[in-house]
Amino acid sequence: MNILIYDAFFHVVNGASKYILFVADKLAEDNDVVLLGDKDFSCGIIEKIYGFKMGKFKTKILSFKSHSAIGKRIIGNWEHIRRCEKVSEISKSYDLFINNVGGFCFQIKPQAGKNLMIVYFLMDPYHSFRYHERFKKIKNLARKVFLPPPGKHNFISHYDKIACVSEFTKKWILKLWGKEDVDIINPPVRWSEDCNAQKEDIILSVARFNAPGPDGDGKGRDKMIRAFKIICDEDKRDLRLILAGGVVEGKGTDEYICRLKEMSRGYNVKFYFDLEEAELNRIYSKAKIFWHLAGLGVDEEKRPERLEPFGMVTAEAMSHGVVPIAANTGGQKEIINDGGSGFLVDTIDELIEKTKFLTDNEDEWKNFSKRAKERSKVFGLDRFYRQWQEVCLKFRS
Repeated sequence: MNILIYDAFFHVVNGASKYILFVADKLAEDNDVVLLGDKDFSCGIIEKIYGFKMGKFKTKILSFKSHSAIGKRIIGNWEHIRRCEKVSEISKSYDLFINNVGGFCFQIKPQAGKNLMIVYFLMDPYHSFRYHERFKKIKNLARKVFLPPPGKHNFISHYDKIACVSEFTKKWILKLWGKEDVDIINPPVRWSEDCNAQKEDIILSVARFNAPGPDGDGKGRDKMIRAFKIICDEDKRDLRLILAGGVVEGKGTDEYICRLKEMSRGYNVKFYFDLEEAELNRIYSKAKIFWHLAGLGVDEEKRPERLEPFGMVTAEAMSHGVVPIAANTGGQKEIINDGGSGFLVDTIDELIEKTKFLTDNEDEWKNFSKRAKERSKVFGLDRFYRQWQEVCLKFRS
């Protein structure tokens, strides 16, 4: 089969792109696979950071004439619609089209022989107006005329299958789109065999760095630094906090990173950006505790898009025996058995308490580490490929 996979963010280090590259890597064994992105994505990201051979795929860069700056200001997401139209047009030359940004570009109406949408989270397509009450009337007009919701023009009917990454995402697909027939295929983990690696007193967090929105840093790194400083000040512990992740280019990102570094001045906090896979695995192998605070304190019913839809990095950390402490929200609850393979917390105070428990009790940490590693096997590659094979067999019939 000739297969086209579209991802608007191949050029940025992120979990969704890594997810679909696992799929593409397997499909490329007996199919012609083309990766379509919005911007140039170098082999450096695909090969060094994600660990896949670029030679297995062909690549295309989406190109289209942008509308005027005035038009963008008036409509907000006008160019987004043009992007979706262009992808729809390109897809008709392929046997199978996979939309890897289904929650963001659901307006794509593909025309391939078979069409699949993957949903990680459902983003409000009118987010550019969300925080500005003075644009309320324009927003409502845009919704009705330019950006109708999925149900109105029935975008979903253009897809033969919809897949998602978690029960959390499936729940919101049903709630917002009214779609029940959705396959859940959790992200995979390349299981680690570094059982004898020497662990150090490292707390690790892995998430992309980008400028915070009106609600602050969605990944909670500022909260992590504050919690880490409290732990160090109270107990004079010789701990190290490592904040790692890909950097999203954009206005305010560099400034925010500088603010985080200033917050952590005088404490043992290290920053690592756009790490290659081998280097990230080396840090995983040394860390003892993994923090993931995306969605901490967020009301799911009001802002579900701010929660972690699954948490691929959490499962990756667990495969290295790193004990996770994560926000008790979103897909994290499907990965961690609270009190068994890690902890789920609702507040910063709980984060501090559980961290101290693990650092104070080496034997308990070892037990949690063993259970975390065992739990990560549930998300192994064999299961992932088996589930995807079942989906692809339907497309061949």
